Amino acid sequence: MPSDIGHGLWLYPSMVYNNKSNNKIRSRTMKKCSICKQTINPDPNGWDGGHNAEPINSGICCGMCNAYVVTPRRISQYLERSK
Repeated sequence: MPSDIGHGLWLYPSMVYNNKSNNKIRSRTMKKCSICKQTINPDPNGWDGGHNAEPINSGICCGMCNAYVVTPRRISQYLERSK
């Protein structure tokens, strides 16, 4: 749910929307990966909220850590449970 930050602007997790023109305004907060500690860069589709880092930790992670650390761990855990 968005929160009203005043002056016709609404704050979503990583974007600010202007009510009058519905234009996106980039938030100035830079998120850090909870695994490698690097800045989370936007995905090609523009999403810059990161990925769920579970089961590594309870934070968010960058695309590289999601692909090379988190997803392999999830697959490994799934295969272990399937035995």
